Amino acid sequence: DTDLNRDVLEPMARLLTDKTTGRQQAAGISWLVAQGTREGAIHAAQVAGKNRVAGTTESLGKALKRSEADVRAEAAKAMGALKDTAGLEPLAEALRGAPNDGERALYTIQAIAIISVQPLDQVIRISKSPDVTIRELSVKSLAEFVRERPNPRVLSELQKHLSDSEKTIRQAAVFALARIKDEKVVGQLFGLKGDTDPLIREQVAFSLTRSKHAQADATLMVFLDDRDNRVKLQAVRGLRERKHTPALTKIKQMVAYRLVDIRREVMGAVFDLSEPTDVAFFDLFAEKLYDADAEIRLVAVEGLARFMMDPRTASTLGGGVTDQDPRVQLLALQKLALSQDPNAVEQVIRGLFVDAREVKLAALD
Repeated sequence: DTDLNRDVLEPMARLLTDKTTGRQQAAGISWLVAQGTREGAIHAAQVAGKNRVAGTTESLGKALKRSEADVRAEAAKAMGALKDTAGLEPLAEALRGAPNDGERALYTIQAIAIISVQPLDQVIRISKSPDVTIRELSVKSLAEFVRERPNPRVLSELQKHLSDSEKTIRQAAVFALARIKDEKVVGQLFGLKGDTDPLIREQVAFSLTRSKHAQADATLMVFLDDRDNRVKLQAVRGLRERKHTPALTKIKQMVAYRLVDIRREVMGAVFDLSEPTDVAFFDLFAEKLYDADAEIRLVAVEGLARFMMDPRTASTLGGGVTDQDPRVQLLALQKLALSQDPNAVEQVIRGLFVDAREVKLAALD
């Protein structure tokens, strides 16, 4: 009876995982991540990663094929922590079959964590693997060898990959080059600003964000109109990080953008780039207090709180008190507590009638 066997084996495997070391612990972890319940597999993967338990890589690789997304995530993190090159092939396979961008990013990060701690010679050898996905990951990993200062050998390898026939390898090379803090490299990438590949343009925008290039701000402004959302997002992020206030007028026009990731970054940029005393932004923050995304509503509350002396603020923040997200409710109450407007008390009272207990307590405080 499979269920009976599981009822007996799961506690035994859990005992081995938690109370033993060496091969016995590895055996317990290996069984749990491959055949255990969701909770057991997650726990075992976390133990394997935290304690860097040798002999678990193969089973963690099998766990990447399980149906539960959180099990796959913990298994990938454990493989990244183990730094065992035997984990590269299963991570590459998982990357190719990943159901969404989030998982693809996770598998990429963990694979790079494995490759980047290997000797440079070995990484360069891996970058010549017949497996295109592993080659792509190893090329991206080369960025770790040049974060502090350029390495001529690494730069030479990346330059070669820029002309690779595989599109993903070229993208990986630009990804790595964009993370090198060297103005000559930035200048080279600047020449790719008009590339037909949006992933290349995105990395050009990333590179310009942290650079001193004379055309950085102007190019990022142009990228705001790019037809690809990934490029737009990096452009907004870059202009926000660079504190380029002339971009505010154009960025403000994107507050209703359909893609939530861009809308979040736009609202963050509006908050960061606008003058705290500029009352012209009151209506914008008041409108975004009812955005569908809670992260944006939190920014709206912070924005409205800049105008606590405005007679409209207390009643407007009252809309945050009855928000569906307790984080927004609590932040609105926190801001209202600072108000000297008599109407603020009435808005705080509204917090007594919401469902969340912590919000009721905050309203009473």
